[in-house]
Amino acid sequence: LRVATGRNPRTMETTRMAHDLDLCSVYDCLGGEPTYTSAHRRFLGTVDYIWFAREEGASLRPLSALLPLDIQTLRSSAVPCLPNKYWSSDHMSIATDFLIC
Repeated sequence: LRVATGRNPRTMETTRMAHDLDLCSVYDCLGGEPTYTSAHRRFLGTVDYIWFAREEGASLRPLSALLPLDIQTLRSSAVPCLPNKYWSSDHMSIATDFLIC
C-alpha cells in the first residue's frame, strides 16, 4: 500500500513529479473522477486516468467516458472485490469518446 501512495517504503518520503503540459483528466472535465478504477481486498480507489491536452484550440474534446461498475453493485456481488470470476482484472475498463476538431 505504501507504493500505491507514492511513498518510498524506506524513507516514507513522497515522490512528486511535474511537467509543463496542460493536461486534464477526461473524467474530471466531464463531471468528476470515478469513485474507483481498482478494487481489491486492500485497496479501493482511482488509479487509472485518460489525459488529454486542454489548450485553447486543441484538436481533441472529450464527449463521454465509460464509468466503472457502480460500487454498490460490485459490493453486493458474490465476490465483492476484483479480480473475480466475472471481471478478470483488478482494474475496471476505462474508455472515452473524443471529438477530433
